[in-house]
Amino acid sequence: MSSLHLHLDHEMCLEVAVLRGEAGALRHFAEHVMAERGVRHGRLVLLPDDAGETPVLRRG
Repeated sequence: MSSLHLHLDHEMCLEVAVLRGEAGALRHFAEHVMAERGVRHGRLVLLPDDAGETPVLRRG
């Protein structure tokens, strides 16, 4: 896992989290993060792992 926290201006920040795990668990986590008060935009992007699965892009 890796994360990035970047201050865009006095009121806004950008948060990026790179995670590994089951797609369902990652979707669940993303839904909860995007539902937090103060979150203005959210997006979940799922990429295939080394097993060769088909990439999935979900709107957040």
